[in-house]
Amino acid sequence: IGFWEFTQSKKFTDRLEPLHNVEMELLEIHGHLESIEHHVEEHLIVGSESHTKQIIDNFEALFSAINRINELSFNSKLIKELNVSGKKLRKSVLFLVTRDTKQMQNWERNEMVIAIYTDLKKNDSIFRELSNQVYQKIQDNIHAQQNRIQSALYKFTILGFVVLGLYIFFGLVLSFKITNPI
Repeated sequence: IGFWEFTQSKKFTDRLEPLHNVEMELLEIHGHLESIEHHVEEHLIVGSESHTKQIIDNFEALFSAINRINELSFNSKLIKELNVSGKKLRKSVLFLVTRDTKQMQNWERNEMVIAIYTDLKKNDSIFRELSNQVYQKIQDNIHAQQNRIQSALYKFTILGFVVLGLYIFFGLVLSFKITNPI
């Protein structure tokens, strides 16, 4: 009972490490998305091109984290969506920060900014869905492991009572045999 139950429980524990790694990569992705948004805002307010390298570095780190999640064999359509949406965001952000927006019409610039914020919102939404999905898988694994351990403890308790009952029964039988010789 014991060894088999606990080897089954170990399977759930082994599944938690890759999910933890995915969760850590998601936190990194979230940080890069926030950093990109921050640098875009600074670029729009200050108009400085000094943020361009930081934005490019953040996009590289973002896609690197997405690739690491793919390497962890975490299959989710949301990862693919985040990758596609991130590439669309990168294209529009890099277009904005590498162009001289002073030569653009105000409506063109405003449309571009609205598109960037829409893409940022979409990426954030996908990130939140993905985080919830990973969190749910972690919770499912924890509950399955708790159920497995509870089942093992229940079986050990029953086994303990059976052994105790047998011990009392054979103790009584033996004591009657000793006190009542045949």
